[in-house]
Amino acid sequence: MKIAFIRKRFDPFGGAENYLNSLIKDLINENHDIYLISGNWPNLPNIKHIKVSTGGGFNRQVETAIKAINPQCSISFERTLTQDIYRAGDGCHRSWLQLRSRYLEKGWKSFFFKINPKHLRILKTEQHIFTETPVIVANSDMVKTQIIEHYAIPSHKIHVVYNGVDTTRFTPVNKSLYKDEIRKGLDLDSKQPVILFLGSGYQRKGLKTLLKAMTYIDKSVVAIVAGKGDIDKYKRYAAKLGLSNRIVFAGAVQQSEKFYAACDLFVLPTIYDPFSNATLEAMSSALPVITSRYNGASEIITSGQEGEVLQEVIDYHELAQKITKILANKSQMSIAARKKAESYTLSKSSKILLHIIYNGV
Repeated sequence: MKIAFIRKRFDPFGGAENYLNSLIKDLINENHDIYLISGNWPNLPNIKHIKVSTGGGFNRQVETAIKAINPQCSISFERTLTQDIYRAGDGCHRSWLQLRSRYLEKGWKSFFFKINPKHLRILKTEQHIFTETPVIVANSDMVKTQIIEHYAIPSHKIHVVYNGVDTTRFTPVNKSLYKDEIRKGLDLDSKQPVILFLGSGYQRKGLKTLLKAMTYIDKSVVAIVAGKGDIDKYKRYAAKLGLSNRIVFAGAVQQSEKFYAACDLFVLPTIYDPFSNATLEAMSSALPVITSRYNGASEIITSGQEGEVLQEVIDYHELAQKITKILANKSQMSIAARKKAESYTLSKSSKILLHIIYNGV
């Protein structure tokens, strides 16, 4: 079977890239003819890389490449206009705009944000994709519901396939290997409670809510902030809150498994996340998780068992209470988090998507 994948570019920090690489390897093992249409990608054996520009003509070049390849199935991980299967890894943009308007943009800023040509263009593309693509893959029930609500897409056209995690890379065993290394490198005590916040785009991921919550919990607790974002801006905000000595900004990290190993609790009060890979990675590393109901990954968390789910994303008082509660008694939650993650492996996720590839188009 000739199969073409579409991904604009490779991001070494991206969860979608690990997922796509795993899927490609499974397909190669089954002797399929695999093409990858992308601007760049690390070498993968036995695939044909069709290199395209990632600029304004990307969609046009993808369409040309698809016509030249003439695959039995084309699967896009991007907002492109020509594919048999679209994996909505970025979720529903219209829902994100609504949540952003509710929580981040106020007054005239909200108005101008809504009429921004960039977002209007994305919404037009999104409507075409959801309407015209034969099969949609959502990575959470939350995203499926949003697509149906905003675009009136038939439910049977949308398949939910949760993200998967590499349970051998993200494992509790790492704690004995990396905890001391990371904590010493960041000048943290081996016994003090440490929270991990990991995500790119600090505003959307809710870092401000976590920083406010930190002012209401025991002063012995510190937080590591990892991922790409405006570090200087949030350092200033942390200083304003009197938290300069309790927040460690690590920036973008490639060996994230080491940081999970160094911490006691993962917190991500995100305003919108279709399905946060970091949430599942943390659980696989035996970290209890606190995240918001606007994170699709919250669907696999039972509050009080593997962690807690925030009902109101900006309620820092609620977040502070949940942090204090978990840190006081986290051992059983750690075990439960790892056990739950073991049900969501990369291999299992890719097998479900393979079934859709074989039967969905």
